[in-house]
Amino acid sequence: MSLKLSSKKRYLLERYYDGKAEEFYELKMGYMTDEEYMTKILEFLRYVPYIKDEKTKVHRFINGLPLEFKD
Repeated sequence: MSLKLSSKKRYLLERYYDGKAEEFYELKMGYMTDEEYMTKILEFLRYVPYIKDEKTKVHRFINGLPLEFKD
């Protein structure tokens, strides 16, 4: 059975995924624990399936860390 989405539903779905991808790129560790931050990063990775390279994923993870962790 083929699943056909109306253009409105498809648009809303695309907007949802775009929003989640934006949250991924803006994610900062802030007051989260290490485990909470790692979990969030892993959850958001499913919204950016075009990121295949592990180096890029690690770079994004590091960019969200507080300055004292980056050194």
